[in-house]
Amino acid sequence: MSDHSEDLRRALAEAADVSAPCERVLRYFEDKHVAVRPADFYQALKHVDDLVVHLDIDDVAPIDCRHNDGDVEFATDVYDEGKTTRQDFLDKVSAADTVSVIPSRESEFDGGLADDDQEVRADGGTQPVAGSDEVDDYLEKISGTWSDEDPEVLVFDQLDSRPVVAQVDGDLRCLNSGLVYPRQLSREGLIDAINEYGRPRADDLSNHEHRFDKSHFEDLPDDGGDK
Repeated sequence: MSDHSEDLRRALAEAADVSAPCERVLRYFEDKHVAVRPADFYQALKHVDDLVVHLDIDDVAPIDCRHNDGDVEFATDVYDEGKTTRQDFLDKVSAADTVSVIPSRESEFDGGLADDDQEVRADGGTQPVAGSDEVDDYLEKISGTWSDEDPEVLVFDQLDSRPVVAQVDGDLRCLNSGLVYPRQLSREGLIDAINEYGRPRADDLSNHEHRFDKSHFEDLPDDGGDK
């Protein structure tokens, strides 16, 4: 469990002392067998500022949801408005194939692969683990494979959101469980991510088809994504 996830667990545990819905969401977050209602997630959003509900809905881009200034807010361009109603949120939760509870720092609301104020790598080290030559080795594993039926990608297993980096038409693009659209990543950005979180592993994209397929990496936002 990442530091951000542990912080969220503690916040949920505090809220669970005064809220039965938060207690159920806490047990759900801890992968314990519990029946959770859509309204429970709504109450948890209201009680825990750091909590984001991540929805995977068939044929719809993933949606991150948070409570902000008395409203539910979607982090997605699929819908016209960022803020929505309680009932719309409950309907989306009911329709979702998968509902996840994640910390806001690993969601699209704080989107990005790396956290600027995290000073120590996930493996506990304090010195850079990647240089130019090592990154070239990683890029060689995925270079030129995008045209394959099942291209190679780089996976950062160290984070709960498990970012996946692909090379699409020569560009590096990153997706994780909290992003609607891929973010373009520079070579230097990949070096920074490895130094921050540790080494990724090369894997077949098909092993992540429950989250992404090739079309998800090819669908950029209007601004082309951040580099």
